[in-house]
Amino acid sequence: LLLGSVASASAQEAYWPVCYGGGFVATRSAVTRVDRSVWARIVLSLRRGENIEEGHYMERTWAALLTLPLQPEEERALACASRSAGTNTELGALVRCRCSDIRSCAAGSTMPPH
Repeated sequence: LLLGSVASASAQEAYWPVCYGGGFVATRSAVTRVDRSVWARIVLSLRRGENIEEGHYMERTWAALLTLPLQPEEERALACASRSAGTNTELGALVRCRCSDIRSCAAGSTMPPH
């Protein structure tokens, strides 16, 4: 089940929030921002059993479903900091990304210090 609301919103984003491992935290306002019909479809999809393919897709969907899109300045800082970070090709995640790089980029640097 690929949720239309997540797919259409995320398709326009340069970065997609992803949650691995199934563990996540969300505020009440984030949960209530999602239409009840979406939650009903999720429940129907996941009630088939344990450790099902749909569950693995949902693990990766929680963050996109429950977080607000990044602001343009956040995207710029992340893009800048990612230049010095490595990537985990299996997960599509940044690794060795230092908070100081993100702060430096957010302050206007075009490339974090090495």
